Amino acid sequence: MAVDLLRDVEWELHECPPGSIEHPKALTGELAWLPATVPGTAAGALRAAGEADWRSRDYDASDWWFRARFAAETTTAHTLTIGGLATVGEVWLNGELLWTTQSMFVGTTVEVPLLARENELVVRCAALAPVLAERRPRGRWRTALVAAANLRHVRTTLLGRMPGWAGQAPPVGPYRPITLTPRSEATVQRRLSATVEGADGLLRGTLLADHDPGPATLVAGVQRLPVRFETDEDGWSARFDVRLPGVELWWPHTHGDQPRYALRLETSAAVHDLGTVAFRSVTLDTSDGGFTLSVNGVEVFCRGAVWMPLDPIAVTVPAEQTRAAVLSARAANLNMLRVPGTTFYEGADFFEACDELGVLVWQDCMLANLDPSEEPAVLAGLADELEQLCVSLQGRPSLAVLSGGSEVEQQAAMSGVARERWHSRVLDEVIPGLVAQWLPELVTIASSPTRGALPFVNDVGVAHYFGVGAYLRPLEDARRSGVRFAAECLAFAIPPETAVGEHAASPVVGGPAWKAAVPRDAGASWDFDDVRDHYVRDLFGVDAATLLATDPWRYLDLGRAAVVECVTATFSEWRRSDSPCAGALVLSLRDLVPGAGWGLTDASGRPKAAWFALRRVLAPVALLATDEGLNGLRLHCVNDTATDLDATLRLRLFVAEHAVEQVELPVLVPARGGAVVDTAGAFDGFRDLTAAYGFGPSPYSAVLAELLDASGRVLGDVVWVPGPRDVTPDPDLGLRATLCTVDGQPVIVCTARHTARWVSLHVTGGTVADSWFHLAPGVSRSVAVDAAGEITGTISAVNGVGAAQIQVEATR
Repeated sequence: MAVDLLRDVEWELHECPPGSIEHPKALTGELAWLPATVPGTAAGALRAAGEADWRSRDYDASDWWFRARFAAETTTAHTLTIGGLATVGEVWLNGELLWTTQSMFVGTTVEVPLLARENELVVRCAALAPVLAERRPRGRWRTALVAAANLRHVRTTLLGRMPGWAGQAPPVGPYRPITLTPRSEATVQRRLSATVEGADGLLRGTLLADHDPGPATLVAGVQRLPVRFETDEDGWSARFDVRLPGVELWWPHTHGDQPRYALRLETSAAVHDLGTVAFRSVTLDTSDGGFTLSVNGVEVFCRGAVWMPLDPIAVTVPAEQTRAAVLSARAANLNMLRVPGTTFYEGADFFEACDELGVLVWQDCMLANLDPSEEPAVLAGLADELEQLCVSLQGRPSLAVLSGGSEVEQQAAMSGVARERWHSRVLDEVIPGLVAQWLPELVTIASSPTRGALPFVNDVGVAHYFGVGAYLRPLEDARRSGVRFAAECLAFAIPPETAVGEHAASPVVGGPAWKAAVPRDAGASWDFDDVRDHYVRDLFGVDAATLLATDPWRYLDLGRAAVVECVTATFSEWRRSDSPCAGALVLSLRDLVPGAGWGLTDASGRPKAAWFALRRVLAPVALLATDEGLNGLRLHCVNDTATDLDATLRLRLFVAEHAVEQVELPVLVPARGGAVVDTAGAFDGFRDLTAAYGFGPSPYSAVLAELLDASGRVLGDVVWVPGPRDVTPDPDLGLRATLCTVDGQPVIVCTARHTARWVSLHVTGGTVADSWFHLAPGVSRSVAVDAAGEITGTISAVNGVGAAQIQVEATR
């Protein structure tokens, strides 16, 4: 592997007024420099230096100079690779200008024929404020979501430039890697497509080299193909066409395995690793007004989340952090992540993790809310951007959908402009045409949301659904709205989980520091704390504001329980086999900053209450419950696996702490399908399991439904509590948790004397696989623990009093 001369160099950063320094030779004298990291940003450097005002600085108002000095033992030709600069940038080497850019989303390689013994590499990221102040053509509509309307003409991220998004600093600087490597051997790149024909995989494309590699052999899996390089004005290239008989297909992890095939080029001088490829098909069905994706001919319910940068300040993070975040999504049984047009394109580490772990990717182009510019220079930059993006994603099995942007058509329609202005030539023609050149098999759509009489209606095409959520609709709205596919949904300000020992003092909930992390729409009089509080009142009949003043810890727990109830009910509705919904992506996977953000996990990656709820509801084999009113309780068995399930459905009814009735029903759940069981026919006579008829209080304290395989193993379960969502504390709940070891695995066994609702586990020394569940009276639930040390902690329930310590038991 070639040595990167910049790998261990020290970078430094200087800030100056716009245009006050025009050339690196002026970077002399008593200038103030801070240590910096590349890849990195100005805000990241100020944060690392402990600058008190790093959050509040206007990073677009200054020029930022990054500088590195290094020695070269050999002065022969080198290749400088620049992953990306944010945003208006210049790169200088030894006083010579090598490259300029007007786009955050385009990188380059520069051939350096000769180095000096001592060298200086300088990057200038110019102030964006003067660019945004220029007179440019107005868009056809305006939006309050974006601070500067002229951002429509600049190829940069909206992150940090959207009021209400947790006050992020915009990324400014060389946020992607910069490398300098000697040209000692040929560099080979691939351009390819990987498709499926019958049982075979077809691999077609071109290999590009900067000089003649000589006789070569392309190795794909076990197939070996001699290739011959030929030269033209663009360099050396070799075409190839390989058929791999009987390939194993790549699946999202909820539906199968993720086999990949290594690709390499063998020459007399070297072996060139060309990465991996995988084979799968992705198709889209919109014939009935919906948006249904199929993988390898199988309809897939795409459940997932909107991906947010793991470090929105420094931007680039180690590959293991990216993989851990994708692994967290997989552990929650999510099978799709959407990279939204408000952020930036993720690097190879993200797609490598998604390929490996079986997570589909919905990729937006980096356009959102604003009217896309049609200035020739902007379109030319967009073409370069999409070429680099698409080429980098060729052969990536995780990539499933590419959208032209986020909420572009929606903003146009909501702003009140005429219907003919809702659409954009950039979204409808330019982007699909460019993408088709490089990824002809890829599913593309103009924008998200899209289609329908209004682009944001829910029962046609792609929606951004916040009926349950920001629009404060009742839980029944998830069915009433007829959602076909929600590319965003269910945004709540979800409090992070309480760490063990944090109950020693009241949290400052609602204070300035707390509110700074709570998302809000620009110009709105409410924030997403208010949304969560509404559902606490609507579901539990508790006034959240009064509770906050008297018991802030219970206020937080009821807020978490309300979100769990909303998420569970909505996804149970959408995932049932007779639902018209084909997918839904929660906003979002991870918080941008510490606090009560939209994320299913907090800013450190720790799961929050909704993460656990989704893990249960979205399991490949799951049992769901819906309240069908006077038609009773309906159970939905879902099976995403490739094998039919010949199972048993066991129903147990409880009165107070006693199990009073049990029935078992045979149920066949087809592969890639589901089965529906109406409990009204399961018992010999009337059982009001939804408390719908109102003949006094429901006699039943809980209904426990379990889906069992032939050996009696529980494949899925659900505890249904008829009647109101009562959160009155029960001093006789009898909640108990015991830590033991079963077959070498730490397990916490949870039980309760009475029905326990929204039971949560808080541990140190490890992480739990489940939390925020219900317990039926006297029925234990075992929760696996991933132990990293000595496990201690507590168990509590929303309808309990206080928390109980987890007890330790001998090995079972």
